Amino acid sequence: MDRNSLIGFAIITAILVGFYFINKPSQSEIEAQKRAQDSVIAIQDSVKKISEQAQKVQTLSADSIPQTEKTAEIKTLPDEFARFSDGNYQLVTVENDLLKLKISPKGAKVVYIELKKYKTFDGRPLVLRDSNDGNFGYQFSYQNQILNSEDLIFAVKNGNFAVTQNDSTSVVFEIVIDSTRILRHIYSIKGNDYKIGLSISMQGFDKVIPVSVSYIDLYWTTKIRQTERFAGNQKMMGTAPTIFYKYADEKPDKISETKNVSKDISGKIQWLAFQQHFFSQTMINRSHFIRGMVKSEILENQLSYLKKMEATVSLPFTHKPLEEYNLEFYYGPNHFATLKKYDLKLENQISLGKGIIRVINVGVVIPTFNFLSKFMGNFGVIILLLTIIIKIVLLPLTYRSYLSTAKMRILKPEIDAIKEKVGKDAAKLQTETMKLYRNAGVSPLGGCLPMLLQMPVLIALFRFFPSSIELRQEAFLWATDLSSYDSIWDFPNGFSIPFYGDHVSLFTLLMTISTLIYTRMNSKMMTGNDAMAKQMQIIQYVMPIMFLGFFNNYSAGLSYYYFLANMLTFGQQYLFKLAINENKLRNKIEENKKKKASKPKSSWTQRLENLQKQQRQKMQQVKKK
Repeated sequence: MDRNSLIGFAIITAILVGFYFINKPSQSEIEAQKRAQDSVIAIQDSVKKISEQAQKVQTLSADSIPQTEKTAEIKTLPDEFARFSDGNYQLVTVENDLLKLKISPKGAKVVYIELKKYKTFDGRPLVLRDSNDGNFGYQFSYQNQILNSEDLIFAVKNGNFAVTQNDSTSVVFEIVIDSTRILRHIYSIKGNDYKIGLSISMQGFDKVIPVSVSYIDLYWTTKIRQTERFAGNQKMMGTAPTIFYKYADEKPDKISETKNVSKDISGKIQWLAFQQHFFSQTMINRSHFIRGMVKSEILENQLSYLKKMEATVSLPFTHKPLEEYNLEFYYGPNHFATLKKYDLKLENQISLGKGIIRVINVGVVIPTFNFLSKFMGNFGVIILLLTIIIKIVLLPLTYRSYLSTAKMRILKPEIDAIKEKVGKDAAKLQTETMKLYRNAGVSPLGGCLPMLLQMPVLIALFRFFPSSIELRQEAFLWATDLSSYDSIWDFPNGFSIPFYGDHVSLFTLLMTISTLIYTRMNSKMMTGNDAMAKQMQIIQYVMPIMFLGFFNNYSAGLSYYYFLANMLTFGQQYLFKLAINENKLRNKIEENKKKKASKPKSSWTQRLENLQKQQRQKMQQVKKK
């Protein structure tokens, strides 16, 4: 093995070690994992109490609730609160440029969330939450009873219910027990923001809540609606619904997307989010929750819902005459720039990879994509230009790889001659082959290393396209939605092929065919004819066929990108072939051989050859025995 080869191996080792250190968990992440393993009995008791109370709460769909309705159930409450458990009320509709919210006076809670600028895959209004999707409220103790905010009907005091552009408004809900004890919810909303504020103030409740109680449990549950055409591929893309949460001064974390999970997240929790592929519902407390628990349950065989998510967090109660809690809620798209502007690391919910992969997406791919989007609205053309830019940036590496392959192709007859000469002596074959490479000035890793350096970019784009909400419901050619699969033929009568699907994606077919052609072109350049080389050729042909089923249900934008990349690669190789004169290259290799033959061997090379010779002699002695 010559010095160039050793240097090549050293570079590969350095890259792998670099990947390890970039992606290994930080100390804060290790501590978070350790904390997650600790059990907190108190929070489990709270969850149990809340679950029992939540089962008793009756909710009605916002679509089916009449404008004036009567409480269906009257609970036995202390006298001070009993009069707030029964009565007529109307849902309050609050709108801005982006959101349409319905707030129920019963519990003073948001029961309906609609994103006005988005539609579901089948053209319906995109509703993140409706009244029968879940619950939201908090509990506190009074006279040996657990009172639930969802059981109380608040009075709507004032508020403008529509706001636009840079204006803002607030809506106030109150329960006035007497002049010294007031429970108040104030919702604030801006005209052009997906984030709303909720201020909860408890005046005089230091006389209501027992001294022994040091916290208030807040619960939040919802069912995640299916908003995209095909949810099955979200698990493969890492975009299946899940719960994210963030501790103070730590990176956001999440629970498993693929199984039912119940997890203690006790600690200083800054925010938690019920996240789905392109949208999320996030509850934020900049002063931190003091403990929490989250739960996620996959809903099988339900057409409208994917998962049920639950969260219980605690707010500190310090028995001051006035306790105030300022919460924020984000109801909106998982759009990188939109989430990033809140400076809470909410953008980490977007599946853009880890380590260097995420750095490439955040630092290069997304800015380039956004820059191109300013000048044109056709995302198919934007992807084409993005592919051209990436190919130009990677052109030096691609050229070095092609040049190395051309050198190996020139040496192929001599390598074949060496194989015939040494027969089955593998050690001697390696020695003679490496000697030929060294004398010719060719590194066998010259073609592999440039391809290896391109891999982070390819993986980054593999993450970017399925996670980019910009591509959602954007049409190009026959594809109606570049964020989902394209289909030129849906199989009739619900027929489906295992591991393939119930449709035919044309972009995936084009990608597969172009990949097979590229494989065919490269197979002609391979220098080996032995069994190992033939096995590699078979694998190269089988892999595109296997990925045909994988990508058939994947983002059409990604398949389209890979197809374009293959086509541009064909053009590059044609230009390289014109630019590289193989006769001149062959002459240069011969000159290198002559120079190497006339040049005395270095002591390092001589020692390496002696070591290889000794190893070969030992192997021969072992065979004789």
